[in-house]
Amino acid sequence: MRRGALLCIPALALWGPAQGAPDSSAKPKQVYIDLQPVGLPAVVHGRLVNYIFADIRVVLARGVDASKLQEYEPFLRDALVHAGTRTPFNLPQDGVHLDEPRLKAEILREAAAEVGPGKVVSVEIRSQTPQRRTGIPGGAQP
Repeated sequence: MRRGALLCIPALALWGPAQGAPDSSAKPKQVYIDLQPVGLPAVVHGRLVNYIFADIRVVLARGVDASKLQEYEPFLRDALVHAGTRTPFNLPQDGVHLDEPRLKAEILREAAAEVGPGKVVSVEIRSQTPQRRTGIPGGAQP
C-alpha cells in the first residue's frame, strides 16, 4: 500500500497549482538593452593609468519596444566613451573602480538625448573589470 502511494506523489507534483488564469501577482518582464562591454579610461593625477571594462544594462520603460531601441546601442556606447574621455569615470585617486552614480547619471542623460526622454528607467552596472589590478597609482594593492 505504501509503495502505491509513493508512486503517485511524482505524478501529483507534475500537476502543480491549478492551471487556468495567469497569476496576477507575477511581475511583468523587465525590458532592457545590454551594451557591449565598454573600456573606459582611468586617469589619476592627469595620467592615464588603466582601462576599466564595464558591462552595462539599460532598463527600458514599460511599453517601449527594445528591438527598435537596440539600434541606438552603438550610439550610447560611443557617447559614453566620449564622455569618459572628457571626464574619466574612475573614482578620484583610484585607477581600478568606477564612480557608479556618476556613470549611471551620464548614461541616463545620453539615453534621453539619443532615444527620447522617459524611455529609459534605470541603468545597471553589471560588472566593472580593470585591465590591471596591481601597480596602479592610487589603486588597490593585494
